[in-house]
Amino acid sequence: MGLEAMPTTMTMVPESAAEKRRKLLMALEKCNEDLNALKKIIDTPSPVSVLDEFMTRSPLMNAQCNSRRH
Repeated sequence: MGLEAMPTTMTMVPESAAEKRRKLLMALEKCNEDLNALKKIIDTPSPVSVLDEFMTRSPLMNAQCNSRRH
């Protein structure tokens, strides 16, 4: 059972430069799609941050905060 006698069906055919380029471009396209999806997630404000922003800018909250100080 030597390794030197490999069946012809298992012999590897080297990839052409064009095939390697195609695979690389497909991988880069997938990375770009993933990056854009992550950018969307990061740029979307979370409900908590929106609520915090609303609470700090709300005139009602400012009136309540000012009345507690006196």
